[in-house]
Amino acid sequence: MPDPQLIRAEYLIADPDRLGGGVIEDGACVIEDGRVVAVGPWRELEPRYRGLTPLGDGRDRLAIPGLINAHHHGRGLGTLQTGMVDAPLELWLPSFLLYPQVDPYWDTLYAAARMLRSGITTSLQSHSSGGPMSAFETSVRRALDAYRDAGVRVAFAIGHYDQKILSYLEDEQFLAHLPPALRREAERHFALDQLYIDTDDYFAFTGALESERATSYPKAKLLLSPIGLHWASDRLLERTAAAAEHYRMGVHLHLVETKLQRRYVARRFGEEPMQVLDDFGLSGPQVSVAHAIWSSERDIELYAETGTTVVTNTSSNLRLGSGKIPLPEMLDRGVEIAIGTDSMGLFGEDDLLQEMGLLAALHRGPDRERLWPSPFDALRMATTGGARAAQLEGVVGRLLPGYRADVTVIDLRRLRAPYLHARADLVALALAQSRASDVDTVLVEGRVLVQSGRLTRLDPRQISLELQQSCREAEKGEDEARAAFLDRLTPWLHNLYHDWFPGDPDEPTPPHTPR
Repeated sequence: MPDPQLIRAEYLIADPDRLGGGVIEDGACVIEDGRVVAVGPWRELEPRYRGLTPLGDGRDRLAIPGLINAHHHGRGLGTLQTGMVDAPLELWLPSFLLYPQVDPYWDTLYAAARMLRSGITTSLQSHSSGGPMSAFETSVRRALDAYRDAGVRVAFAIGHYDQKILSYLEDEQFLAHLPPALRREAERHFALDQLYIDTDDYFAFTGALESERATSYPKAKLLLSPIGLHWASDRLLERTAAAAEHYRMGVHLHLVETKLQRRYVARRFGEEPMQVLDDFGLSGPQVSVAHAIWSSERDIELYAETGTTVVTNTSSNLRLGSGKIPLPEMLDRGVEIAIGTDSMGLFGEDDLLQEMGLLAALHRGPDRERLWPSPFDALRMATTGGARAAQLEGVVGRLLPGYRADVTVIDLRRLRAPYLHARADLVALALAQSRASDVDTVLVEGRVLVQSGRLTRLDPRQISLELQQSCREAEKGEDEARAAFLDRLTPWLHNLYHDWFPGDPDEPTPPHTPR
């Protein structure tokens, strides 16, 4: 067994659920065999552990539980880098035709390295990949290999869709709306006969992977994911609930990210979105939903009543113009909230520290001062909230005895310069204004993966070169006609959704069609 490790910090937060009351001055955390064995003020721990050499210089440092990115897609390449243009979700999704068919290993490893460098120790990956089945299995395993090799913990939601991949209409119904020449192009570019995988094969693969997970991917937890209500048939939702109970697996999916998605749910089910999930047995502490922007009061009540976790993705929602989650109302009702970057950081980074500050600032309102989320609320969402979403509650998210030693240490020196008054709350300031470049040290299960701001296990330059090479290989098989096809397809998508609810007084201005 390795020798115990000691982390000392000027400030330490062991339990984010205690908010500001959980700050320990001159705090210390003792780690043995990858787990926390003692935590508290150094003056209390010193008699027993004074012989240990602290990891790094604890001065000007804030130690917190490792951050949890509770909704991510494993993309290292930014979509803007690939020629995709930010647009309303329904017009944006088809443009993934432009995203290069790179090796998922290098794309995910690049993302994992960036997350580690920004203090993220766990990612909840919403993994969606098309068929055929052999390609689907390969993409899942290659992504899991990347997390394993990076040393990052992952809750891996294996996504499956069985309908309506082109729009919120049945595929054939949508294709029938297109002019014959454009329809032929759509059939060729989207290759619907290969995009869908068999649902029986999906559950067989997921069950087999779960049986080997502990050996092959010891830091991974598998989740089921029917992606979203619009992409899942009733049969898929029913089978997901049954499989989740059988395998005792959690479930993660997208929910009412856009206003159009909410209207789709109303048209198809005639019920509130969360009521639909509850009816199918897809609610409770084992379920997390991403986005949930267009949640009604009844949805919010059900999140709270069932213990379903909501994962908000502030940057992504801003970039795609989806809207703003009713966070104050959710906090007021006691809804469990987590934070994700959705592989769509506002500034092109998976920087959960910046995301925390953005979230806290964005959800301030002139009449809701008492409900303003504090920096400590944001930390709670990014740690204990994320642990609940990832089905890792009691394992990570806190630095308490028995928990895995996933730790992020922030350098406070930049925040102190050029001046800091004694009355300033330095810890709150750090949680509100820190960024990835302030991260000094990161541990996952006691293993130091970032030290003095540098990755210890991964070579970022080599990963970047490998991903670049994979992109260049993918370019060789690119169909140059795809971009032109998307330009021709977009107005048809635009018109479809614009005309979907004619005469609706609540219909917003039609989304801008990107060029």
